[in-house]
Amino acid sequence: MTEYHQSSTPPAGMQTAAYDAWQPTHTTQLVGPPRRRIPGWILAVAVATAVASVLAFVTVLVWPGSSRHTVAGPLAFHGFASVGGLTFDERSRTTMTAVHHDQAYVAWEQGGDLQVRALDIATGAERWSATVTGAPRWHRLIASPHALLVLADEPSASAPRPLYALDPDGGAQLWETQVHGNDRFIFTEGSLGLLDREGERLRGIDWHSGDDRWQVEAPGPAYATGVNTPASLAQPTSPTGVSLSPDSDDNRIVLVTGDRSVRVVETRDGGTIADRANVADADNDLLLAYENRLFVAQGLQNGYRVESYDLDNFSGSAQVIYTASDPERQVEALEPCGEERVCVLDQVRFDDETTAAAALDAVDGGEVWRTDVPGGQYAIPVGEWLLVNGQLDGGPEVTVLSDAGDVRVGPEPGSGVRANDGNLLMFAADPRQSDAEVQAAGLAVGTAAPEDLGRLPAVDPATCNWSDRFVICTSQDSASIWRFAE
Repeated sequence: MTEYHQSSTPPAGMQTAAYDAWQPTHTTQLVGPPRRRIPGWILAVAVATAVASVLAFVTVLVWPGSSRHTVAGPLAFHGFASVGGLTFDERSRTTMTAVHHDQAYVAWEQGGDLQVRALDIATGAERWSATVTGAPRWHRLIASPHALLVLADEPSASAPRPLYALDPDGGAQLWETQVHGNDRFIFTEGSLGLLDREGERLRGIDWHSGDDRWQVEAPGPAYATGVNTPASLAQPTSPTGVSLSPDSDDNRIVLVTGDRSVRVVETRDGGTIADRANVADADNDLLLAYENRLFVAQGLQNGYRVESYDLDNFSGSAQVIYTASDPERQVEALEPCGEERVCVLDQVRFDDETTAAAALDAVDGGEVWRTDVPGGQYAIPVGEWLLVNGQLDGGPEVTVLSDAGDVRVGPEPGSGVRANDGNLLMFAADPRQSDAEVQAAGLAVGTAAPEDLGRLPAVDPATCNWSDRFVICTSQDSASIWRFAE
């Protein structure tokens, strides 16, 4: 759920429960043909022994002014085991899935309508069925605790298209509204935030009725993001860091408008918590809202700097926590990455092979560690570890870094995703490419090596979605669920 600018990476803060309406199902592919070089975890002979020999790793993340959060311990990974699924009434070229906690969703086009089924993810048993009508093309599903969103498709980003909300408990249609392909969704408990770029407004949509609870003017170019919390950073992600199960325990949206002003909006009533002029450029700066801080990475004539603000009170001065020592480096990503830290990806201008990850002290400022990650584009926190996906030599590349910046896995062909805040999945290829084979491994934070999960047969990888223990995928005539961890 995230915003994508013209640069090679999305703005930071992409772990929050937010989506751009025009994005392909959950993520942009890491485009490139598969390479012949085989990931090291596939070649490892004693992987299972190495993992089993490591003690459980549990940590507690604490930021100033935040609540204590216990990170998940290591999962007991095992080979893919079939759970169940369903066969479609007829073959379909348009299929999609979504997952939220213990409920999996599958949908397929049939006779112009979209057939939707909710399944118990642990057994494959059907919980309810629904038919959605009224759109010539269907784009994707987004699962949240409040509603299953069904988004139609149009060839033009500026063209309106229907958005349907289904009751996750029974499948009844709750409401329908019109959105645009360049709109942005921000998922909060108080309301569904919708940045309407065509109408230059931020809408707060009532989860139950679909009515606007409030509206805030958002003259463009505008950008909006939710506020990351430890809970949101425990959600499963795509290879670009987009949450596959958007949920938020925070009711704030950070809105940046065309005049560089920033406003913090309370999503239950649309009120302004705090605001400040001349903070960030919605098109060029990277923003990260985490707990009670707002971090802004700004490009300078020479290099870049990262500033920090009190999210609930903008009256104080900005704290500069980092200024790049190399005037040729530009920032590409900004993410939280452990207790009192944020991490950046930066590179010498337009040279992907010079990309490096650096951890910054979010309280006192300064660089804690720096590690080269050539080709890195997407930084995904997994507890105190950092997962970096990118492109190198024409194919997807993955690297896993420890909390000290040590390389634990990679750089290797493939891509990784967060399963929860203590475990991650590694794929031998980009799982969002339809011609890729789904071959995966599981890795727990603090352990020595990945655990091979095997391969999934005869599925379209671009339709797959996962939780921390299950994965659901489709072919043109069926959907199947597999379990890979206990």
